[in-house]
Amino acid sequence: NNGYNVINLGIKQPVAAILEAAEEHRADVIGMSGLLVKSTVIMKENLQELNQRGLAADFPVILGGAALTRAYVEQDLHEIYQGEVRYARDAFEGLRLMDALIGVKRGVPGAALPELKQRRVRPAAAVEVEERPAEGAVRSDVAVDNPVPAPPFWGSRVIKGIQLKEYAAWLDEGALFKGQWG
Repeated sequence: NNGYNVINLGIKQPVAAILEAAEEHRADVIGMSGLLVKSTVIMKENLQELNQRGLAADFPVILGGAALTRAYVEQDLHEIYQGEVRYARDAFEGLRLMDALIGVKRGVPGAALPELKQRRVRPAAAVEVEERPAEGAVRSDVAVDNPVPAPPFWGSRVIKGIQLKEYAAWLDEGALFKGQWG
């Protein structure tokens, strides 16, 4: 694929199977993709396992998938993994990363990995704290003596005897069929 031999192990592979295939095929890079949030936890555990086995220096890792963010990979996981770990938002970025990783590994002049992107942290808005008004201060003209109406009943009620044709027009069929029933 694009000049690289890709060994696809499929989904839900244990780290032992990934490492066995990487060593068997003498992989230059390990790639993992995560669709579910649970995948991010497993990827973190996989990186920790590579560290424990002393293989982090041997295998750079490219991570991607819907469950991951660049900040999580290039900040949080980068701090954990003792080797090189990078985020690819799509296949095109993954290919550019592969080219860069292989170029660096082979010592190609000018080959370098892109800089890690730092988290963007919005500056906190300044919060103004108002002092309590002094005694005798003028209040607004909002009435505070309005009666609070009592609800007709508390809790839920079951109403029987309403014909379907009386409420069918209120149903959102798209939400019902697609959202609720799949």
